[in-house]
Amino acid sequence: MTKYYPLFMIFLTLSYCGKNANEMIIPENANEKFAEFIAKENPSKSKL
Repeated sequence: MTKYYPLFMIFLTLSYCGKNANEMIIPENANEKFAEFIAKENPSKSKL
């Protein structure tokens, strides 16, 4: 039983770290904002 203890602790650590309490919320107009940003950064490529 004790030989499985390190594996169990690694599993618990990874499962705890894998949880994200604050998930990112993507706004509805994210694609439009990204296109505007690209247009500002690269004036030669105004549209994708």
